[in-house]
Amino acid sequence: MKSIHNEMDGIYGKRRMLVELIKKGVKLGLDKVRRLMKTLGLVAKRPKQHVYPSGDKSSILAPNHLNRQFNPATINRYWTGDITYIRTRQG
Repeated sequence: MKSIHNEMDGIYGKRRMLVELIKKGVKLGLDKVRRLMKTLGLVAKRPKQHVYPSGDKSSILAPNHLNRQFNPATINRYWTGDITYIRTRQG
């Protein structure tokens, strides 16, 4: 278990650890893997929480053309959208 943990840079939790152990021919249950990981002090790394930039900072990726002027002179002058819920490899 320690070698798998080190090979995978400590990102495997009990479920993925169980899959790797089964691939290597070790027959254990999920609870046993959890107990052994706890005994050995193996803890999976968790991804960092995404932090949005504060309101004072401008976006590096896209300029702010509206500059918070949300009252256009005509209809359909400005269109906006929000796709922050879509995960990408870049974050």
